[in-house]
Amino acid sequence: MKNLFLSLAATGLMLMMPGFASAAATACAVTPPTVDSLTACWGADHIDGHFIEKKTIAGFPKPLVSSGRFSIDRQKGVRWETLKPFPNTLIFDDSGVSYIGSNAESSVSTGNLPAVGQLADLTRGILSGDLKLLARLFDLEVTALPIPTVRATPKDKNLSGTLREITISGRNDIETVRLTAASGDITDLTLSHQIRR
Repeated sequence: MKNLFLSLAATGLMLMMPGFASAAATACAVTPPTVDSLTACWGADHIDGHFIEKKTIAGFPKPLVSSGRFSIDRQKGVRWETLKPFPNTLIFDDSGVSYIGSNAESSVSTGNLPAVGQLADLTRGILSGDLKLLARLFDLEVTALPIPTVRATPKDKNLSGTLREITISGRNDIETVRLTAASGDITDLTLSHQIRR
């Protein structure tokens, strides 16, 4: 029994070592990275994690910082729950976008505003690492250094009037996302403590 335990422990240690990485980590190691390899590396059907969001807005002396947790389900959508400084929740799914705050709730359906469906798809594509979904709306440029990074620029003129570019970076998970608005406002997301299911 002791030998069996030691054997299992040794196997566990080897699996944690770089030479015995998972299939996802192997996909991450593809050089140079491609849209397909990064989708395989970053993507998952379900991801839970934490975020820090920093918004730099023209005319404001300091960035606005919030933090919380998120849950992504490729089939159902994205739940973005801000815990600080003010609790609120945004839900992006096929039916639209819903907001739940401490004093108010609201929603916009894709039936009333088709662009909301595009926003839900965009949010899901960015956070779940579904680069093929993003490629429908953006031209993608993949670079390897200093870490795998995808720069996405809008194909559509209407979208480019709102969003200048998206930059997504990470090793085995998406670690940072930068959204640069056409106005020059910047939203930086740092994602951590990610669990895939």
